[in-house]
Amino acid sequence: MLRTLRLLIITGLSALALLIASPALAQGSAGERAAIEGTRARAESLARAELESMLARLCPGRCELVELRAVVDAPRAVGRVTPGFGNSVAGSSYETRVSRIEATVLLDSKLPQNFRANIARMAQFRLQDIAPTIEIRPEFLDFPEPQLPPMPPMMREEPRPLPRPQPMPELPVAEEMPEEAPVAEPAAAPETPASPERPLWQELLPWIALLATLLILSFLIITILRRLEALTERRDSPASEPSTAEGSATEARQRPMPDVDELRAELKHSRPLLNRMLRVWIGEAPADVALLVRLVGSSILDDVRRDSSLRGPMEAIAREVALRDQPLDADEAHAIAEKARARLTAQQVLDDGSTDAEWEFLEGLGLAHIATLLQSCTRRERAFVLTRLSAVVRSRYLESLETDERRELLLEASEADALSRSQARELAARQRAVAEEFIDAGREAQGQASMVLEMIDALALREQEDILRDLLSRKPAVADAALGQLLLESTALHVPDEPLANALHRLPVETLATFMRGTRRDIADHLLARSPASTRQALATELSLDIPSTRVEFLEARRVFAQTLRTTLERDGFEVAAYNTNALRRGAHARQAPPPEPEVL
Repeated sequence: MLRTLRLLIITGLSALALLIASPALAQGSAGERAAIEGTRARAESLARAELESMLARLCPGRCELVELRAVVDAPRAVGRVTPGFGNSVAGSSYETRVSRIEATVLLDSKLPQNFRANIARMAQFRLQDIAPTIEIRPEFLDFPEPQLPPMPPMMREEPRPLPRPQPMPELPVAEEMPEEAPVAEPAAAPETPASPERPLWQELLPWIALLATLLILSFLIITILRRLEALTERRDSPASEPSTAEGSATEARQRPMPDVDELRAELKHSRPLLNRMLRVWIGEAPADVALLVRLVGSSILDDVRRDSSLRGPMEAIAREVALRDQPLDADEAHAIAEKARARLTAQQVLDDGSTDAEWEFLEGLGLAHIATLLQSCTRRERAFVLTRLSAVVRSRYLESLETDERRELLLEASEADALSRSQARELAARQRAVAEEFIDAGREAQGQASMVLEMIDALALREQEDILRDLLSRKPAVADAALGQLLLESTALHVPDEPLANALHRLPVETLATFMRGTRRDIADHLLARSPASTRQALATELSLDIPSTRVEFLEARRVFAQTLRTTLERDGFEVAAYNTNALRRGAHARQAPPPEPEVL
């Protein structure tokens, strides 16, 4: 209460001081505003006329004055000042000065650059007599084409000369009369100046200020009283706080999460459509696919993760999933669920009916398993199975064949008879059983391949190729799994030049030099010839130095080189296992002398 009374006393004293000073302040402020507005209007009129005439003469139709504003300093009183009222002047005389002029000019962006750069200086030169500071802001816009031809500036017409009056006829000369003495007129009484009448609003100005002060004071008092009543009611009713907190918690309750099981069932209803949708979505927006994986799990990518052409986007999705260490909120979950449903519906619209639920198991098989399935089929069955494959898998399988094999397979497919519905179902059941055996054997082969790779990682190239060649003849599944997880040194001789150059560009020169000193001579020469021009000179200089290296350093450099080249090939959609198999078939090591072992320190 003491604080409230103190506030009321301060407010009353302020109102009393305002009442005392309101008449003189009102009269002074009215005169100041009139002086400021008059000076601003004159300055803006002069500046606008100068700028418009300059723009109309220099670039008619291609430049326009958009905005102009004059800034006037506070007026300075001139005359006798009434004591006790600051700058209030009895004679209402003020001196004002324009401090700055701001203007915005719209220009055609196709005007010459020199003209657009110097338009502000020309305007400042024209307006320097009006204000000391001129700010010109040019804005550029593409004016429409074609434009009307520029019109000449408007010129004032000179007034037409009046006709000369005809000379008056000569009057007859009158006789001279004697001049009469002028009669003295009585002196006029001096006029008393009429006292100027003040307008009514100036007479009522003190009362208007008093009324405004009373209204403000009343508003403050009413606001303070209402605030005190609210504080008193809140203090008297403590039971209202829990209800308020409960209401705010109800309002802040989040939106429920979508049904993840229902969404997963909708997506997995048709594996071909799901895989087709995921391949398109992964290529367009990997970040959204990462959100979908966070929502429904990584099992949604079981089929497409085997596609080597999607290795790069899959790594990007894995990084996005690792960065999303916080669970999705309800809004994000609903948004990504709706996106997935919309994309799946779009694939259903594009589906031509060729997908069959009985052949969905083909979506989870690799190229090697598909080739084994086709070899176990007859000519009619092989042609039918090819039509059941997705377009991506079918094209990749045909690309993996030799030219003669591809031609023979296509001729068989064109000559084979169609299967009946019952024969197609029987073939699907038989191939599904074989595929399940492939999948189980593939898991076992992956484990065996990992152990083989750990053992041959430190061996020389000749020993690695001999072991892998024996595996191809004894355990093809294990050999295929191992060839898909490593990259031999001799494989660099058979990969395309573009991914090889990209991989060499990513590697440090020291690592490349260490690897090339320990590998075969033909491989080192091939890498040096395929190196980018920016690193070839530095690499040649590094190799010319007789710098010994240890076996450990060579193995580390070989591991980095193989990992970089393998990642580049997979990102570009190449099959690493096919290039490794090609290198084993060529048997390049049999035609070369064994490489010299690097000097061990």
